[in-house]
Amino acid sequence: MSDPAPAPLNLDDATFESVSYDQWVAVAEASLRGASISSLATPTYDGIERRALYVDEAAGITARESLPGQGDHVRGATAAGSLMGWDIRQAHDATHPQVNARILADLEGGATSILLVNAPNDVDALDAVLDGVYLDLAGIHLNGADASDALLALWDRRGTGAGAIGCLAVDPIGTLALTGQAPSHLDEALGAVAAAATLTAGLPYVTATRVDGRPYGEAGASDATEIAAVLSTGVAYLRTLTASGLGIDDAVANLSFTLTVGPDQFLSIAKLRAARMCWARIVTVSGGTDAAMRIHATTAEWMLSARDPWVNMLRATTATFAAVVGGADAITVSPFDVAVGQPDELGLRIARNTHLLIGEEAGIGQVLDPAGGSFYVEALTDDLAAAAWSEFQQLEERGGIAAALLDGSLQVDIATTRRERETAIAHRSDALTGVSEFPNLGEAVLSRTPRPSATPSPDAAADTARLPKFRAAAPFEQLRDAADAHAAVTGSAPTVFAANLGPIATHTARNAFVTNLFAAGGIEMTTNDGFGSAANVAEAFAHTGLTCAVVCSSDAVYGDIGAEVASALKAAGARFVWLAGRPRSGIDELSAAGIDDYVVLGGDAVATLQHAHTVLEVKP
Repeated sequence: MSDPAPAPLNLDDATFESVSYDQWVAVAEASLRGASISSLATPTYDGIERRALYVDEAAGITARESLPGQGDHVRGATAAGSLMGWDIRQAHDATHPQVNARILADLEGGATSILLVNAPNDVDALDAVLDGVYLDLAGIHLNGADASDALLALWDRRGTGAGAIGCLAVDPIGTLALTGQAPSHLDEALGAVAAAATLTAGLPYVTATRVDGRPYGEAGASDATEIAAVLSTGVAYLRTLTASGLGIDDAVANLSFTLTVGPDQFLSIAKLRAARMCWARIVTVSGGTDAAMRIHATTAEWMLSARDPWVNMLRATTATFAAVVGGADAITVSPFDVAVGQPDELGLRIARNTHLLIGEEAGIGQVLDPAGGSFYVEALTDDLAAAAWSEFQQLEERGGIAAALLDGSLQVDIATTRRERETAIAHRSDALTGVSEFPNLGEAVLSRTPRPSATPSPDAAADTARLPKFRAAAPFEQLRDAADAHAAVTGSAPTVFAANLGPIATHTARNAFVTNLFAAGGIEMTTNDGFGSAANVAEAFAHTGLTCAVVCSSDAVYGDIGAEVASALKAAGARFVWLAGRPRSGIDELSAAGIDDYVVLGGDAVATLQHAHTVLEVKP
């Protein structure tokens, strides 16, 4: 006879004691063995501390009263938010031989507009690129203003009239940041902004100017710096447009904004919300009535890897999710293989379908400002807006963003943050899955046609330092490329002998750590179940014909036989011996016995791997 079913749990009369934030802090600090709760906070590249727990009594924020499409527009540019979807803006390179077929396939598959890179400034050539595209249904947004005359002529040729949709992308300050040179004298270049506004006066769905944050974000700038650069650029263009005779609302209507979103979900959400808050303040104090910043968000290319590029799909999905939740009006998803070269049809389809999965299957856009009310997101939004506003004020004190670019001070600021990012990546505190963590040495390397540069060609005055492209995975991928070249010449990958000591349970943790680290530089490790004596280790090493070894075990084993093993390996012909970890005692003895270096958690992985390549005679 089976046991009777348990009675259903009844919580109607249950009471739960309310726990205060201070009580939580006391329990948490007890588990931290005396350390302060502040030790759990992690800083952003803007110096904003992200706390371990956000509750109303600790977050220091009050309920936000504004609604989407109102007030400071933090909660969205429009009252409908993403309920009607967002503009799925697919990027295409006009130089690709099948660009027209690709554009048509994307529009048929769900894309709603095109971001056209390297567009020809010839109306016939542009007509061929956009053959079959209904220009009053699909927006054409240029990536640079070089082809603006051709696009205007094409709209006229096709008779699109006031139904034309798109952006001419006149952005002389962005060009200055990208190339180090303005397309003409800066005053004349800014005059082109007003001229473009005149040309689009009868085209209500066309914006003349793009205020582009990508030159800064893709150079490694912090989120607040990218926002500040966009704000200062926007103000410069507003001054130019209003000086030409436009009212403030008409001037605002001529601007479109582009910001990058990256792999940090919550920071990217807060970034879009903070940018809208700051821009609304600028427009409001300028006397404007339409204070909404309509944002085109692009998934950042700096986060994409050429190695294990399939992980880029996850990075792009996270960034796209953040863009939707943050209230982006248009989104461009970078194809997963774009770090390798020209994306193929699979890359384009996955990029397009990322929108469709998030919008139509997950239904993320069906909730207005879904992050609103989260103490964490609201606090992060306010902190990021304050940091961006402070940097915006500093730029204005220097004479505006153009002056800060011309004197090089903005480039210096961004370079400082870029070095901080590079340090965090090298030490793997900013981990890159498939690159610095869990690399796959057996992966098949993708091959793609190289991408032509989309950077405008400099042709005039105003020389200054250009903002370089930053890509997080580059240092590790350079090591992997060198290791592959070594294998192609020698017939085998660079390999290190694993001197595992003791049973598997004793050495496996450190062996796994070192194996993962060395693989990030394209270096293989031998496998074994462990050795019980120095003599056995030396004999096995001698039979491999290798020149380098790494000793892996526990600190206790190191204390017992570590020095003896090091001596035996050196006697067996090892030119270089690492030790996994750094014991608290016995270092002098181990080093004297033959340990040349120590591989430690949190160390500079790039420097360690570069040195390993030198020791293993891997040519760069």
